[in-house]
Amino acid sequence: MSERALTVFDRPLKDLAEEFNYTTPLRRIEIPVALYTQFLKLYDRARDLREKLTMVMDDGEHRLLLQEGRLTTAFNLPHEDFQRAENDQLGAFLKSFNPYSVARRTKEYVSLQPAQVEGFFHVFSAAHNVVHGVFDMFRQSEYLQYQRYLRDELAIKYAGPTSLQEIVGFHFTLARTHKMQTAYLAELGHGRGPSSNLMGM
Repeated sequence: MSERALTVFDRPLKDLAEEFNYTTPLRRIEIPVALYTQFLKLYDRARDLREKLTMVMDDGEHRLLLQEGRLTTAFNLPHEDFQRAENDQLGAFLKSFNPYSVARRTKEYVSLQPAQVEGFFHVFSAAHNVVHGVFDMFRQSEYLQYQRYLRDELAIKYAGPTSLQEIVGFHFTLARTHKMQTAYLAELGHGRGPSSNLMGM
């Protein structure tokens, strides 16, 4: 997993537990309801991102445009399945746990199972990798220039699915989630929040 993906959770749960010298098996982790709600928003954005990217990569028109562009133009274009493996891995992580059912809920806090925390970590990291993979593709290829060439020079309007809205939506939701989690961790550092957010019970 690349370093750029370690944004929402700094490291897997087992490493966090070791850092806190927490050797008792963890059965639940308490976080504020607001932060959990934000995690769910980001999870949903990751799911939408994965679904839309799959639609784009599977679309016959999109695949044909890239294939013909490589054969008939000098544009540097990505392969039509340039991120298939990363997108499939994200799909597997999305299905690996249930993010919506919590072990215990109060007015202010929810209790997550360790598998849910690990699940969120893997989903957010994998989706972050997917998004930055797309950004890297935009920078390193001439995909966007080719799309403009089709539209402006050849008057060919692409009518297939797009994923830019989902890419941007995940990116900004990730930034908001990271800000909320950073603020919560700062509160814990000052002795506020639940008596322990890592609970081995």
